[in-house]
Amino acid sequence: MRNMISTKDFWSMFGHLRQEELFFKVHPELIEIVSEVEIKKTECPSCKQDTRDSWIYTFDGLDYVEPVREICRDCEKEALSKEVGYSLSEKRKAVIAKGWFFLNESDTSGFKNFEEHDEKSIFAKRAAMEYTKRLLAGEQLNLMMLGTTGTGKSHLAKAIAKTVKHKGKNVAYLTAARLFNKIKETFNNAYERERFNEHFKTFDVIVIDDVGLETKKVSEVSWSTSEWTELMNLRDGKSTIWTSNFDEVSLGKVIGERTVSRMYENTIFIDNFTGEDFRKRKKVEVI
Repeated sequence: MRNMISTKDFWSMFGHLRQEELFFKVHPELIEIVSEVEIKKTECPSCKQDTRDSWIYTFDGLDYVEPVREICRDCEKEALSKEVGYSLSEKRKAVIAKGWFFLNESDTSGFKNFEEHDEKSIFAKRAAMEYTKRLLAGEQLNLMMLGTTGTGKSHLAKAIAKTVKHKGKNVAYLTAARLFNKIKETFNNAYERERFNEHFKTFDVIVIDDVGLETKKVSEVSWSTSEWTELMNLRDGKSTIWTSNFDEVSLGKVIGERTVSRMYENTIFIDNFTGEDFRKRKKVEVI
């Protein structure tokens, strides 16, 4: 009776022939001098298991092992999956950042062009730069900058945001008014509010400019105070930067004493932004 070859054996033999053919395509110079080529499983350098396909052949009396691929198929699939996952994650971060980083590309605010008008502004700049260094060193630290209008708070806040973002930190920058408008957009939508909360607590650093100007109606004070409490809870253990034109006492009346008290925790204060509105020096003179 004639011996029959099973389908499994046939495809195994076919695969072997294909691998041998591939081997000689890679090494055409060995066609005449290597007579036998085997495919065997050898140790994968990634998972340390005998799962990597390798060519085994004899040449000039010596046995050679040449891997068909760098790592085994399963490890290749896993690596590809991680690569795709990372790529999707980075794209998602970019989309989120676009909706939270409201700094115009044309904005030139930086440490180098910050105008040092007096000892207070010199101190403020140095303190802001030192704070930035600590953030980049991995510290989780808050910053509160208080002072009158046009004295450089926002300029330094932007400089910090740009610097840490350039160094790879996940950064958000927006005014308190814009922040609360984003909250209002989630009204009566539990999913959108959950997504807002997730984004807000994810950022390495969030800069909230002009705190206290988000509430324009007396009727909203109670609501905004409650929201600030929730926002503070979401940023627990993260770095947040606040700027405000209010002093500590006035700010407490607007956003709540409890919120201001929470802002004291693990926070550096720069509260000597006082004096002339230096933006007035840049006005166009009218003749």
